[in-house]
Amino acid sequence: MPQLKYLFVSLALTLTWWASTASAQSYSGDSLSAGLRVYTLQEAIDTALQNDLRIAGLNAEIIGSTTARKINRLTKLPRIGYKGGALYAPHTSHFGYDPINTNGGDVVAQVTADELLYDGGKAQLTGMQLDLDLQHLQKQMALERADVIRAVTLAYIDIARTREESAIDSAVVYETHRLRDLVKRLQAGGALGQRDLLAALSEVNRAELQFAQTLTNALVARYSLAIAMGKPDDTLITAESSIDSLAAMAIQEVPSIDSARRLELALADIELKRFNLDVDLASANAKPTISMTGDAGLLSSMDNMLLSSADRGHFAGVSVGITINGPLFDWGGNDLLVQQKIAEATNKRIQNMILTRSLHGELVRLRLILRQLQHNLAMARSSIDLAAKSYERTLLLYSGGQATFNELLQSQRQYIDSRRVLLQILSDITSSKAQLDRLNAH
Repeated sequence: MPQLKYLFVSLALTLTWWASTASAQSYSGDSLSAGLRVYTLQEAIDTALQNDLRIAGLNAEIIGSTTARKINRLTKLPRIGYKGGALYAPHTSHFGYDPINTNGGDVVAQVTADELLYDGGKAQLTGMQLDLDLQHLQKQMALERADVIRAVTLAYIDIARTREESAIDSAVVYETHRLRDLVKRLQAGGALGQRDLLAALSEVNRAELQFAQTLTNALVARYSLAIAMGKPDDTLITAESSIDSLAAMAIQEVPSIDSARRLELALADIELKRFNLDVDLASANAKPTISMTGDAGLLSSMDNMLLSSADRGHFAGVSVGITINGPLFDWGGNDLLVQQKIAEATNKRIQNMILTRSLHGELVRLRLILRQLQHNLAMARSSIDLAAKSYERTLLLYSGGQATFNELLQSQRQYIDSRRVLLQILSDITSSKAQLDRLNAH
C-alpha cells in the first residue's frame, strides 16, 4: 500500500508538472491578446512616424528653409522698380523756398534698376549657410525618425517581454496551487505535517502577488507603446511578435560599424562647416560693396515744365551710376569678431572629435555585448533543460519521501529563475540591437 500511495503521488506530481507547462504555453498565446488589436513591429513604427508631431514640425521647417534658399538666389538678380510723382513749390520775389534749391518743384516718372556688382562674397557665403541649414534639418529629420523607431521598438520589446513574464508567473501560480492541493491531500492522509502546508500556502501568496505585479507591468508596457505610437488614449493594443522571434531577428541583423554614416556625426560635421562659414562671413565684412544703379524716364523741375514749349528743356532721359560702400575704420571690431568665430570653430572641431570617439566606442561596446549575449543565450537554454530535469527528479524524490518540501521549492525556483534568466537575455539582445540600430542610423 505505501508503494501504491507513493506511485499515485508521483503520477500526480508529474501531471502537475506537465499541466503547468502547458498552461504557461497557452497563456503566452492568444489568451493574453484577447480583445486587443495586434500590431507587427513595422505597423507600430509606421503608425508612430505618421503621428509624430516633431516630424511634422521639421517638415514645416524644411519647407521654410527651402523657401529661404530661393529668396537668397533672387537677391543676385537686378532689382527693378519704378517711381513717379510731382512736387510744386511756388515762389515769388517775396514768398517761397529758394528757387535755386527747389526749381519750383519737380516732376518724375522713371523705371529704376539696382544691381550689386560685388559684395566681398557675402551673398555666396549666405547661400552656402542656407544650404547647410537645409541639410541640417534633413539630418535632424532622419535622426528624429531613428529616435521614433528606437522608442517604438523598445516599447514593443517590453510588451513581448512582459507577456512572456506573465506566462512564467502564470505557470508558477498554477503549479503552486496544484502543490498546495497535493500537500493538503498528503496531510489528510497523515503523510505530511503542518509545516509543509504552511510553506505551500506562503508560496501560493507569493506567486499570486508576483503575477499581479506582472500583469500591471504588462498594462504599463501597452500604455508605453501607445504613447510611442502617438496614440496615448488607446491602450487596447499589443505586440504580435514573441520575444524569441524578436531576439532571433536581432541576432541575424547585427549591422557593421560605419562611423562615417552615422547621423550624429553628419550633423556635427554640418555644424562645423557652418562655424567655418561664419569665419569667412566675418572676414568678408571688411570688404567693400559695389553697386550699379540706373534709371530711365521723365525728370524735370516744375519751373521747366511751366515754360513755353519753345523754351522748355528736355526732360526724357537716362542716368547710370556706381556706388562704393565700405568700412574705413572700425577700431578693430571686425578683426576681433573674426578671432571670436575662429575660436568657436576650433572648439566645435574638438567637440566633434570627442563625439566621434565616444560614439564609436559605444558602437563597439554594444557589438561586444551582443556577441556575449549570443553566447549566454545558448548556455541559458541548456540551463533551463538541466533545471527542468532536476525539478522533475526532485518531484519524484519528494513523492517518495526522499526530499523535503523546501528542497522541492528550491528546485522549482531554480527552474523558474533559469527561465527568467533566459527572458532577460532575450530582452537584452533585442534592446541592445535597438540601441545599436539607433547609433548606426544614417
